[in-house]
Amino acid sequence: MAIAGGLRARDAERGVLASSLARARSGSGRFVIVAGPDGIGKSRLLAEARALAMPDFQVALARAGPLQRDVPFAVARQLFAALAGRPGTMDRQDRQERQDWHEQPGDVRDQAARALDAAVAPEAADGGPCVSHSLFRLVCELCGDRPLALLIDDLHEADLASLKFLTHLVQRIEQLPCCVVVAVRTEPAHPPALLADGPLKTIMFHPAGQVLYPPPLGPEAIESIMQEEFARSATPRQTAAAWAHAYREACGGNPLLAKDLARALAAQQPAPDTAAGARRTGAHSSRTLTDRMLAAVRRLPAPCGSLAESVAVLGGSCPSAVAAHLAGLAPGAARSAVRDLEDAGVLERRGQGEGEHLGFVHPLLHTALYDALPADQRSAGHRRAAQLLHAEGRPVEEAAVHLLRTPPGADAEAARLLLRAGQAAQARGSPEAALVYLRRCLEEPAAQQQMPVLLCALGRAARLADPAVTVETLAPERQPGGVQPHRHAQIALPLGRALLLSARSEEALRVWTGALGETPDDETELLHHLRACVFSIPFYEPGRPEMRHDILRQVAHARHQRRHPTLGGKALDCVIAGHEAVLGDPRAVLRALQATHGSVSGDLAQETGGDVALPLAWLVLISADREEALDSIARALDRIRRTGSLHSLAQALTYRAMARLARGELAEAEADAQQAVHAAEASSPTPLRFVLGPLWADILMAQGRLPAAERALAWAHCTNPATLALKSSLPCSRSRLLRLHGQCEQALQEALAAGSAFEAAGGANPALVPWRTEAALCLHALGRDEEALSMAYENLRQARNWSAPRAWGTALGVLGLLQDPAAGGLDRLAEAVNRLRSSPARLAYATALADYGAALRTAGRGQEAARAEQEALGIATRCAATPLVERLAAQPLRNASGPGRACSKTCGLG
Repeated sequence: MAIAGGLRARDAERGVLASSLARARSGSGRFVIVAGPDGIGKSRLLAEARALAMPDFQVALARAGPLQRDVPFAVARQLFAALAGRPGTMDRQDRQERQDWHEQPGDVRDQAARALDAAVAPEAADGGPCVSHSLFRLVCELCGDRPLALLIDDLHEADLASLKFLTHLVQRIEQLPCCVVVAVRTEPAHPPALLADGPLKTIMFHPAGQVLYPPPLGPEAIESIMQEEFARSATPRQTAAAWAHAYREACGGNPLLAKDLARALAAQQPAPDTAAGARRTGAHSSRTLTDRMLAAVRRLPAPCGSLAESVAVLGGSCPSAVAAHLAGLAPGAARSAVRDLEDAGVLERRGQGEGEHLGFVHPLLHTALYDALPADQRSAGHRRAAQLLHAEGRPVEEAAVHLLRTPPGADAEAARLLLRAGQAAQARGSPEAALVYLRRCLEEPAAQQQMPVLLCALGRAARLADPAVTVETLAPERQPGGVQPHRHAQIALPLGRALLLSARSEEALRVWTGALGETPDDETELLHHLRACVFSIPFYEPGRPEMRHDILRQVAHARHQRRHPTLGGKALDCVIAGHEAVLGDPRAVLRALQATHGSVSGDLAQETGGDVALPLAWLVLISADREEALDSIARALDRIRRTGSLHSLAQALTYRAMARLARGELAEAEADAQQAVHAAEASSPTPLRFVLGPLWADILMAQGRLPAAERALAWAHCTNPATLALKSSLPCSRSRLLRLHGQCEQALQEALAAGSAFEAAGGANPALVPWRTEAALCLHALGRDEEALSMAYENLRQARNWSAPRAWGTALGVLGLLQDPAAGGLDRLAEAVNRLRSSPARLAYATALADYGAALRTAGRGQEAARAEQEALGIATRCAATPLVERLAAQPLRNASGPGRACSKTCGLG
């Protein structure tokens, strides 16, 4: 039997912890997850990790609990409170080091200090950078002092905001001298593979992490536990290895249950023969353990029961003084009760002095005692706890979280507390927690007195949450007292947006048009926002003519109206600009620039209400090669990092990836696309996949990674009939992929399908969907040159009308490739190079140079060709456009003959 540091039969797990800490010490961080059922020894392994880390690491510990799930950054606060040197958590030298750290100058340290304030002192949230990202920066700073070990027990009970922070950390931990060890409860019927998608599953299955599943102990280890416990009893018993199998079968190899079984046998009077006890014992389960402990608590003096119940109500771990106050015990009586509960193995003390906390020896005991309380007693306890914590000046969410476990009442103070908790949670970037508090506030009768403020807060939080959560939260049937979403724009706007992102556009249209009908004419700002939402519908349902035609008539009328510089007016202009861009009207560019420009009236990029309209302006500016798109996206990302909306993050990163692809910044574009994919999968906005998937594939194709591009297109594919009309981008990218594989007949059919869908929506702008480029190249490869030239000429006409360099230069280049060099093809290619030379579209320029160089070589102008190809090679190398680099690098080995009738594998990638 292996016993290491008090651990039985855990040599393998201890070895993993030691090696993970060693790797972290050398600068290659690790994330270790200890998973298993209650009592298997997860907390003991965390204690072992702490002992292994203490000599060299800064160590911070935290334990999650059921009440903390709705308190944003509750776990993070525990960790960083310890690292900040709060009383009772670190020694004097460590506290001085942390004080010295806080006094150091620098932007990063200032930002990290603000993050620490926001995480530890909830009222300090000041709208600064995203707390998750800032806490990560804080981890980086702390790692600069000494290696860092973060230990978290019961992570499955953690709040969502802390889980998001840990997800942010695990994706970057391999570059840090940091080791995170967490314990997660899993049951045999619910293995980790069945965890719901979300941050916890992301953490458990991330490549930087390692999951340990401590197995049940064998008979030898169980026998050791039984001998140890029998030796401690008042009447020591003897045992034998021959009985170990019976004991192991009774407790299932669970260390906690084995100890309790031994105590139960030792306590039997008269003392039975242990062999007989082993034979008689049946299955010893967690239910047996908790029943025995509940009976033990009931046998103790009444103050002990009151104190244990108070600790259970307060969440299983709480300051000793607060628990005593809630139990109504004087200090002396409380100390006596604590000693009795410690002797009984129910509670344990952690920390000293003012920092002393009480906690249950095991979460099973907490759950059992809490569940044993009558419902009315539990509710009354939570209401008193909320009042007590609020009166003592505790963080607002710590008080309000207790009200979530009470039925609605006529308490105006409860409604105010819940509203403040929701506002505080939203300010710290946890809209999901904010919705929990605000939804519960709606149920309070007293909330009717502050309904306008409540609805406004609810609407703001809902804008940032997952669409499915928003629909569930704001559905008309969930609103009390006859409050209907269409009567309140704060509800109608986010509800319609969530319906739209859930591919329920008809319902979204009904919500928004209903709100328009109820909004007075003098509420112009509100009307602008609602009209912007209604006008966005055709972008999500372009193939539904019965829905589209009426909206497009309204858009045509709005295009000629005076513009309004307010935020609502800017949102409306963003959507109108999007419609103009689809038509190929270059006036869209000026409209989009004015709408995205920050002014006295505000910056739409800094408002959550711009999430439907603003991406359309970005699309216009990107397709027009305007760098202002990146400026606006950067401002939006700054806002998103404060608010914590995963969908908004996925959306902004998608359009930044699009802008970077247009500029030829392939590595940066791919990084953005991958982050967008992770965010999109977490927030599940189905329509975004039809933009992001093809974009991701286009980036990969430009890098020559065709199998990966196939997977990206498969990720984007959806058979939902309500969203089929969004697929003009999807078949266009699929056409490009098939063409690069040499399957030009199938590629042509996909290109024509993309064109059919785009033209059905009124599309006449090759900068948005370059389907004619793909069709022309495929027709040329198939020997259908007359049709190819017809496509190319129309493509050029539309590109000239739009007048953006990238679309115009690409169209010229395609036409030049299709024409004979002596019959104008060379001139077209030269014009394409000149058109693209000063544009930010570097990859498109390199492609044009390469095609021009090939034509010059065919015309016998080798020196000019070499200069063009050398410049193209330098640019393509910087862009990491592997296919173009390989083509240019192999140029001396190629024959000087003109282009054959094979599909070009580099044309049109820019």
